[in-house]
Amino acid sequence: MTTLFVTHDFDEAVYLGQRVVVLSSSPTGVLEDVKIDLPAVRDQLGTRSPARFGELRGHVYERIQRAREKL
Repeated sequence: MTTLFVTHDFDEAVYLGQRVVVLSSSPTGVLEDVKIDLPAVRDQLGTRSPARFGELRGHVYERIQRAREKL
């Protein structure tokens, strides 16, 4: 089963996703498809505490900010 979540919250995207697809603004296109290589079983503290979560969160945030600068 596949589920697609659309969110503007990059913390939520990294926490819940197996992939985060960062889209550009108009005209909309895929800027990057980020593989989220965190354990499949997740919980609030155990998932958000390790450095890898912070690295992924920072990468997605940076990519979104670069896309916004092009507006």
